[in-house]
Amino acid sequence: KVPPQWILDNVPLGPAYVVTPPDRKEGPLRPSAVWGPNMMIREKIFTMGIRFDEAIGPGLAPNYPMGSETELTERLVAQGHQCWFAPDARVMHIIREEQMRVWWLLKRAFRSGKGEADRQLKAAACGQDKSIFGAPRWLFRRLAKNAWETIQAGVFLGRPGCINSLWQFCHVLGQINHHQSTSRSLL
Repeated sequence: KVPPQWILDNVPLGPAYVVTPPDRKEGPLRPSAVWGPNMMIREKIFTMGIRFDEAIGPGLAPNYPMGSETELTERLVAQGHQCWFAPDARVMHIIREEQMRVWWLLKRAFRSGKGEADRQLKAAACGQDKSIFGAPRWLFRRLAKNAWETIQAGVFLGRPGCINSLWQFCHVLGQINHHQSTSRSLL
């Protein structure tokens, strides 16, 4: 099913539905632009013993960190492999009715944020940041900014345009949640 226009206009379609931009040209691709049903990996990668990180992705819990594909492709690129986009290799991704509901999109944003935080922590991109409540302070500033933008966009009036701000808010909440759960597990 094709999502309604308010979703197409206001939701990041890559992380929400793993949709590839229609104007993408064949050629090299950054690893963060390779997702689930739209990816293939040569068999030799797996025969070399390389595997997906089982601590990321579906099957872990309802609020799992997303991004097992990105984590793997970033690792492969760091080892000298390359990601490539082939527009003729088409995959039809089924979007279910419940995936077009606000609650589903916001849960997806939360899991996307958890995955981003996981990648940042593994890259030590947040290791030196001052933290409060188990997460970097800058994330709380970003959360407050997103909350204000959501209010301004009309969340209480039910305006469709607020969904992007709500997405960003839930994405940052997921980042904070992952930092907090990670810092608790280190104690």
